[in-house]
Amino acid sequence: MIINPHEADTVRFIFQSVLNGIGTEKIADILETRKIPTRKGGKWTSSSIRTILSNEKNIMVQLHFRKHIRMTIIIAAEIVEKLTVSLTLNIMNQS
Repeated sequence: MIINPHEADTVRFIFQSVLNGIGTEKIADILETRKIPTRKGGKWTSSSIRTILSNEKNIMVQLHFRKHIRMTIIIAAEIVEKLTVSLTLNIMNQS
C-alpha cells in the first residue's frame, strides 16, 4: 500500500474529529470549507466520511522503511472501540 501524505492527513483529521465528538456531517462541511478534495474530486458528504471511517485500510497504516523493512501499526482496540461508540452516538443524534 502506498500512502499519499495529503490523503493521510485528511484521514487522520477525520478520525480525530470523530474522537473529539464532531459529527460526520460537520466534518464534511469543514473539509468542503477548507477546499480539501476527495480522492475522486467530488464533494464531501457524511456518507463519504462514514465510508472512510469504516475502511479497514484506514485503520491499518503501513510504514515502509527503505526497501526491505516494513512495519505495520494498527490503531489500538480501545481507540477503535471509542470511535465505534462515538460514531453510533453521532448517527443517533443526527436522526
